Amino acid sequence: MKKTYTPEFKAQVVREILREQKTMSEIASEYGIHPVQLSQWKKAALDNLAAVFVDERKVTKQQRLQEQEIDRLYARVGKLSTQLEWIKKNVHDSVESQARMKMLRFRSLRVPYYTGVDQISSADFVVVQTP
Repeated sequence: MKKTYTPEFKAQVVREILREQKTMSEIASEYGIHPVQLSQWKKAALDNLAAVFVDERKVTKQQRLQEQEIDRLYARVGKLSTQLEWIKKNVHDSVESQARMKMLRFRSLRVPYYTGVDQISSADFVVVQTP
């Protein structure tokens, strides 16, 4: 059965490793944990050490700004979807399919699939007047 250790226990063992008063083998035999596992815990602790000094206020502010941007983009997508449905309905009722295809023609076929909503403008489409 696989042993699980609490984060507090891992932190205690890593602190002892970082003190360097005992060798890794001594600590491993003392706690009954394989030295490779201890090395992995030490590496994880050192890799994540910078997170201790992160200012939570800045992170919270950044998250809030990102959430506002996401909300704004969802609202924009909703508005564009509504406009598209209206165009489809109204054009479909009044014009034959061949004429509809001629009315809206993509000006640039180089727009990548990952282009953001704000990067596509009305200049990318040409509305052709039908006689």
